[in-house]
Amino acid sequence: MKKTIKFFLFLTLGITIGYLIHLDSGAIRIDYYKTTIITPFWVGMLILVLTFFALHVFLNLIRFSFNIKKIISVERKWRLISKQKKLLEKGLKSLAQGQWSLAENHFNNGIKKNTDPSANYIGLLKATEGQGIEYSEQKLKKLEPNLSQTENLAVSLAQAKLYLLTHQHKKAQALLHECLKICPTNRYTYSLLYEALCKQKKWDDIELLLPKFKKYKALCEKEMLYINEEIAKKTLLLVKNNPQQLQRTWSKLPKDYRLSINTLTFYCQLLSDIKHHNLAKSLITKNLKKSWDPMLLECFAHIAPNNDIEALLLAETWLTNHPDDPDLLSALGILSQKNKMLAKSEQYFKRSQQTNPTRKVLLKLAEVSLLNNKPLEAINYYKKHADQIK
Repeated sequence: MKKTIKFFLFLTLGITIGYLIHLDSGAIRIDYYKTTIITPFWVGMLILVLTFFALHVFLNLIRFSFNIKKIISVERKWRLISKQKKLLEKGLKSLAQGQWSLAENHFNNGIKKNTDPSANYIGLLKATEGQGIEYSEQKLKKLEPNLSQTENLAVSLAQAKLYLLTHQHKKAQALLHECLKICPTNRYTYSLLYEALCKQKKWDDIELLLPKFKKYKALCEKEMLYINEEIAKKTLLLVKNNPQQLQRTWSKLPKDYRLSINTLTFYCQLLSDIKHHNLAKSLITKNLKKSWDPMLLECFAHIAPNNDIEALLLAETWLTNHPDDPDLLSALGILSQKNKMLAKSEQYFKRSQQTNPTRKVLLKLAEVSLLNNKPLEAINYYKKHADQIK
């Protein structure tokens, strides 16, 4: 409706102007020396408008001639960006479809264009990752000189991730430290750095970076718990040969560390190594009342010394509340074996295997069968164990 109204307004205006020109078109007279030019007013205005447009085109041509190199350069750059964009799109589609080599070709061609190759480098590293560890390791060696020239955080992080996948943890660590110089607050950088340090068992470095991991929330709760457990274990190992110092160090650990099953079993194993079996057993018994855990049962069975009938009798009392617990039955099998009750040990292991078949119990059954002079049964258990591995 608005367009129709506008059309009729312009049409009315045009008709009005045409009518006025028809009534009195007016005239323009130009005298120059002995020359006189007389022309209708509308013709003069038309000539003036055409002259303006001609002058405008002429000035643009002059400007174009002076900037022709710059214009051609900009045009070439846009064409390259357009080509790179198309190659990037093709590479991403191939990457999504699992066509690794085709994706790699597209990204390689995109890098050759003289524009920002960051996205293509990231795609290339991802395509390389999909072609296996050996291929990735060889490809990284070829790309290292070019990648070292690109101070781009995203590219460096993708490269570091590929270093980790190819088990080049030292290179990953060095590169990630460089990434922290570029952006010291990046959460993902700290996450990858933790992985690199964890693979190298550099717990001292991890402990130093722990405040940063917490500040930037780089790790999940499970990973933070694992770090705390490893730090606690390292602290306990330093005093493992001094019983009093070991117990004092344990008591000074934070409560969360002492409640951790992994830390507790590790401490009990250290106590067992220095012949403090009773203290270790009492700790496990106390914690089993709070939390019935398979790791505690296994630890109890392993730290008990040979011919410790009290440990066996105590563990058998737990059958009252847990008659069919496969982990308890397995622990009782180990304790019976340590007390040279091979028949009873075999029965416990068989009951555990019937309740929850595992390869570990099959090996124990084979071991007990050999001690009972039953080689055929032992061979049968070893075969079952091998079949489960397949």
